[in-house]
Amino acid sequence: MRFNGILPQIGRCSRCSSIIDGNFILGIPDLNPLCSRCCNGRERLLEANSKFFFDLSLKKRFTEIDHNKFDENKTMDLLFTMILFIEDYFNMAIKSKPFILTDKTYNRAGI
Repeated sequence: MRFNGILPQIGRCSRCSSIIDGNFILGIPDLNPLCSRCCNGRERLLEANSKFFFDLSLKKRFTEIDHNKFDENKTMDLLFTMILFIEDYFNMAIKSKPFILTDKTYNRAGI
């Protein structure tokens, strides 16, 4: 995503420009973040810790990240959002999505 120039800056809310220090959402069409105040509870929020995992995954190899520090369900929610964005942006389906994501992830997302 970084090489294609579509990597979002998730440190600030795309609507009010406030620093995101709590729960947030990532918009599927543009992956721009919205703070919990701006999304008005319309969507299921990602936890603040997801932002830390996102930042860390850009700096380290996947195997170098201590995954025990992160809740598996919350990490999968972030991955699910990223996959939806990539599919929407490139107008394609990721065929391995069912192998990556579990039924629990789909159920939590309401799909």
